[in-house]
Amino acid sequence: MKDEFSLEGKRALITGAGRGMGRSMALAMARHGADVVVAARTQGEVDAVAAEIKELGRRGFALTIDLMKLEDIEPMVKKAAQLLGGIDILVNNAGGSLATNPADLVKTLQENLTLNLVQVACTIDAALPYMIKQKWGRIINTGSGAATRAGMCFRHTPRPSMAWSAIPRPWRRRLVITKSMST
Repeated sequence: MKDEFSLEGKRALITGAGRGMGRSMALAMARHGADVVVAARTQGEVDAVAAEIKELGRRGFALTIDLMKLEDIEPMVKKAAQLLGGIDILVNNAGGSLATNPADLVKTLQENLTLNLVQVACTIDAALPYMIKQKWGRIINTGSGAATRAGMCFRHTPRPSMAWSAIPRPWRRRLVITKSMST
């Protein structure tokens, strides 16, 4: 019986992949045949996930990055593409709600929008040329209910899953064109 969810030969980059949903997605993709670069802030966590991917018989690589440092995103994506030989799938999973000083609304907005929207756009922008060149690619933006929990400083912060609407229309057209080239 044919595996209806085969990712055999696909190469994925997953941010926020050291634990939780990111780790689960990385392992699921590896189980279905993908080679995966896991990226997150904590070296020990991404190393452990990459080791689990290798135990599944796939290539797994760990990259450490703080996505709040936007200048580090393009080099991270380039390194992921070098390790994998390209990027077919990008999962923007990193995000959340930063508990900064609630008395400084501007700083709180800037930091939360950078974490949940700007870094997503930067990561897409860096990965998209690889997908366009090969005329195939998929981008997945995730979200979580964590920002709605009581006690969060900035509970209505947009999540990566909402980033699509914040992406300028020409970029969205490039994404749709890329998708249509693959069908």
